[in-house]
Amino acid sequence: MLTQIFPQDSRRYLSLPLLGPLMDRYAGWLQEQRYSRRSTRYELRMAAHAAAYLKRRAVRRIEDVSAEHLAACHLLFRRSFLKRPAAFMCWRGSLMRVVF
Repeated sequence: MLTQIFPQDSRRYLSLPLLGPLMDRYAGWLQEQRYSRRSTRYELRMAAHAAAYLKRRAVRRIEDVSAEHLAACHLLFRRSFLKRPAAFMCWRGSLMRVVF
């Protein structure tokens, strides 16, 4: 799925710290949720920013992402985009439900 959305940059997204292994499934999930191609690309870019932020906070495993991490990331970017990755991780069973 990711190669269809980012043909030239899919490897970069797949190699992201922490979220890289989830990016292809996240892209598919966004498509299943009927996100447009443009919105899907935006959400994936924002997830890459969140991955970089979490790396700077020394989060090494997806299981270590806490509600506090997501809330801080949400404040940093001042966007509601984190609701989608949180919903995706809840759907996957990787994260307790986070409500913003």
